[in-house]
Amino acid sequence: MKKLILSLTILTFLSCTALKAQMYKTVVGGRLGADYGLSLKYFNTDKTAIDIQLTNRLFGYNLGFVLTQNYPIKGVEHLNYYVGGGAHYGVISAKPDGDVFSHSKSNSSAIGIDAAAGLEYYIEELNTAVAIDVQPRFEKVEKEFFNNWYVFGLSVRYCISK
Repeated sequence: MKKLILSLTILTFLSCTALKAQMYKTVVGGRLGADYGLSLKYFNTDKTAIDIQLTNRLFGYNLGFVLTQNYPIKGVEHLNYYVGGGAHYGVISAKPDGDVFSHSKSNSSAIGIDAAAGLEYYIEELNTAVAIDVQPRFEKVEKEFFNNWYVFGLSVRYCISK
């Protein structure tokens, strides 16, 4: 019984003192999903991070950033949830065709705002962070506006600084 009480006390103390959300300062790696490419995540405070993404999308390229607030999930070491928002700009070889995009020989600009919500797990033994998220966006392509609510992604990034 004493071991159980001691274990619960230690667990409670550890979960209450885990105020820092990040286990690293900077990670870099890849992102797979509707957009796929490179991702760099940098913590500028204990809980605030910027995620810069250079991705391939709609026969073109997209540069985006998302500012996130990261929070530890109590009871699960190295697991965070995050929420935030940002913006993106891209040059795509696609044009609006109703609710979808069709391939085009000419380039179009895409500019918009993004939201983000996800989970990230840091694997200390591999010095790697794995995240799954959704980044819905509202954007303007040529003269039309679109909202894409189903931009899911999986990021795997290696820690380059702690």
